[in-house]
Amino acid sequence: MGEYREYKEFKRRVLIPIQKDLEGNSDSWFNCNVPGFEIRRGKSVSLLNFKIVVPAAPNVINTRVDYLLHIFRTHFSFDENNCKSIYNLLVRIVAYENAYVALIEKATSLNRYINQNIKAGQRITNIPRYISTSINTWAKDEKYIED
Repeated sequence: MGEYREYKEFKRRVLIPIQKDLEGNSDSWFNCNVPGFEIRRGKSVSLLNFKIVVPAAPNVINTRVDYLLHIFRTHFSFDENNCKSIYNLLVRIVAYENAYVALIEKATSLNRYINQNIKAGQRITNIPRYISTSINTWAKDEKYIED
């Protein structure tokens, strides 16, 4: 790494600025904050696993969002207002294939959780709000979106 004695300095001074510069300003970029980017041997980073990020075409994004909204209406009692309130969040997440697949998995696990609570006699009073909040928190935690 030349003039950088420690990887964390290289990441802070080189990788993060390049990532920020490319993201949204070019037709592809990388994300060095995703799990699996840094391959470690012990405590040292030995390899970097660059995955090039390419956003989906607008028609693909619309199809994905429509599908998710259908799931939310069918399984989580979303009405039009609930759909409108989560729409922009979904558009930001589903532009990337891995995030879209992960979101479907998250929705499935939320559905299981809700059904288990119902069977146990516990009730979530506002399921659409619970789903929206859970997805927003999850997307931030997984770094699919920024605050």
